[in-house]
Amino acid sequence: MVQSIQTLFITSKETPPLIFNTSKIEKSKNLVEQNRHLQQLKPLLKYITKTLGTKYRKTTTKQYTLLLLLMIKHLE
Repeated sequence: MVQSIQTLFITSKETPPLIFNTSKIEKSKNLVEQNRHLQQLKPLLKYITKTLGTKYRKTTTKQYTLLLLLMIKHLE
């Protein structure tokens, strides 16, 4: 990602115009959006795990996400 950003700013008379892979840029934008949604869900997941008991208090965001997905699957 950093390398592609650095190449964006390379402009020289000797080099031809750079062609960028827009699908990679779109994928990274999508990942950022997904992360943003996960961060918004974090307080809700903390509340849910707090009500479940003390054994879930030391969990990571990934574990919170997996727990939420399991709960959603269970409710379906």
